[in-house]
Amino acid sequence: MPGGRAYTIVTPTTLTADPGTSGTSLAVASSAGFSGLDSYLTLGYTYTLLISWGASDQEVVTVTARPDATHFTVVRGQDGTTGVAHAIGSAVFMGVSPRDFSDMLQLPDYWSTFGHSYFQYVLGTFYQYGRADSLFRARLDVEYTNWRNFAVNGSRLIQEGRAGGGWTRTMQEIIKPQRTTYPYAPDGGAYVLCQGINDIGSIPGSTQAQIRSMFAECLRATISRFRSSVNFDNTYTTVTRTTYGAGFAAFTTAVTNFCSSGTTLRRATATTNATITLTLPSDYAGEDVAVQFIAEASATAGGTFTISGTAGTTGTFTTIAAVPSGAGTHIPMVKRFTTLTSANAGQTIIFTATTVTTQVFYDSWWLETNQPQPVLVLNCARLVGTGYSGYSNAIGDSDVVSLNTTILSVVQEFDGMVQYCDMDAALNKTVALFAPDGLHPNETGAARIVESMILGLSKAVVTNSQFPTQNMNVPAPRAGVLRVPRTAGNYYSVAAAEAITTYTPVAGDLWAMPFVVTEGKEQYNRAAFRLYTGGSVAGTIRYGLYDDPRWSAYPDCLVAEATTAGALSLGTTPGIVQNPASGPGSIFWTMDPGLYWFVVLNVTTGTGQVMECFTGPDNWGLATQLNPGDLSNLDHPIGWVIGGQSTSALPSVFPASAFITKRVPKMAVLVI
Repeated sequence: MPGGRAYTIVTPTTLTADPGTSGTSLAVASSAGFSGLDSYLTLGYTYTLLISWGASDQEVVTVTARPDATHFTVVRGQDGTTGVAHAIGSAVFMGVSPRDFSDMLQLPDYWSTFGHSYFQYVLGTFYQYGRADSLFRARLDVEYTNWRNFAVNGSRLIQEGRAGGGWTRTMQEIIKPQRTTYPYAPDGGAYVLCQGINDIGSIPGSTQAQIRSMFAECLRATISRFRSSVNFDNTYTTVTRTTYGAGFAAFTTAVTNFCSSGTTLRRATATTNATITLTLPSDYAGEDVAVQFIAEASATAGGTFTISGTAGTTGTFTTIAAVPSGAGTHIPMVKRFTTLTSANAGQTIIFTATTVTTQVFYDSWWLETNQPQPVLVLNCARLVGTGYSGYSNAIGDSDVVSLNTTILSVVQEFDGMVQYCDMDAALNKTVALFAPDGLHPNETGAARIVESMILGLSKAVVTNSQFPTQNMNVPAPRAGVLRVPRTAGNYYSVAAAEAITTYTPVAGDLWAMPFVVTEGKEQYNRAAFRLYTGGSVAGTIRYGLYDDPRWSAYPDCLVAEATTAGALSLGTTPGIVQNPASGPGSIFWTMDPGLYWFVVLNVTTGTGQVMECFTGPDNWGLATQLNPGDLSNLDHPIGWVIGGQSTSALPSVFPASAFITKRVPKMAVLVI
């Protein structure tokens, strides 16, 4: 439905009163014939009426509501026409106008999604391909290789930490080119965001009003980051764009979970020389500018700034008391400058701290592209049955409605390429659209969610209708596809060489081996390992699954650890070692197509034990490395290894600086 408009065949009607040049209520003989479109209006669709078409007073109007059987609520003078007076008896009928043939000539073919369990696992649907994100891909005919799923079960946008799936994951996973010159083009395809219900349901130590305020800050920063073209953080080293007064020093202590780069923030502990100067590029073309600070959980900590600079920017900005002490998280706070023009090229924006209580953190700044890609922001659905009962915060429908108002308000701060998708209206608190838990949509509910997403996409307003490609299909790392089918009842592992080697366990060694999924409904319920020498005392291991949505050839965030209840004993009998079939230590992994990593952590070594290993090369996650001088083989990699790790649990994010390895402990999973 182009432009989010609905259509039907209906008998024309006539005006019973002149609406004047600006009246938004059309009085007609009868609007009852249009009742079949009322459900579309409820979902946010509109439709087109033509008044006095072919006459000198012809006009296109957009219907937004049908309040009764003799009236329409309309937007006047659409599609190049003007609101004019009309005679009583003028013909009114449904039609199409040029906009219906120019809207949405193309659709994005590359997407990234961030969200919670609605887009991960099978908590409401039987297979993962019944979820809303899968059906959306099907609706747009987007290949799996052009869809990066960063959703995390239980994620909260407000909560820090990349592995948790919240705002930090957006900042650290959305990597943009280090552009130094115009054009500051979009990059990375279109985006979907589905967050909120877990925030109001489980963010601790905060009132609902405080949660909504924090959510608004995180949502604003996330949408802005989606639209960024170039990010000027501590990893940007090509050109100096940011200078700091001596009061803002580099800060690296335990910042991994709440900064864009994952390594470094800037911190001031007093107002003395606490300045940040941003210099716009010399070829700056009026892009929106976003400047990000980080607020911490404290009733008092933070800073207040005055804004100045040769770009003529003014005002104040504060991070003080933005996060309640009990919330247990940092959040991003973004100041956006949306009225600068190309005349400001080469000029400065300066933040000067006037108040610092304990400390204040600065993160980074970026340019939002002038040709932004679509960003679809889903609201929250009111739940049914016992859907709310599993949350630690006492929430209900009114809290969902209030959060949705906040979401809509933030979305409206951006241009028409950011669209609000009314999932709540699509599901409409209908029991039949939810799984028995009352929380997760079933397949039918997922299909309704897709309709809200399609409606939002259809309403996206490109920045130049003559050149829609610059918005709809922006540069993105598209990839080819090669299928690897697997049959039920068999174990599968890394695509390794047949040669077998061994390894004597060392406590704290952490191993990662790539595992590629290409099919849409694979599920796994057992894991197995192989002991080469049993020894006299059993060793123990932890193991789990990490994702790699960007196909970076390096494990990213922990998806699931199977040994949270305790390490798995390898026993002392040589041969296969399986995890429990049920209860603690069992697995039920449902993975979307993509690159994943099996990870094994040696906890205790046992006595006299030797593990059987695979050897490289691997055919998927890591390419064979060659000597650049003569192309001789340097290595036959099969995975990564890093020693000296804590054995109490698998890390939530795979540690940096692992070494490439020719061998990995043999691990396989059973397809059901």
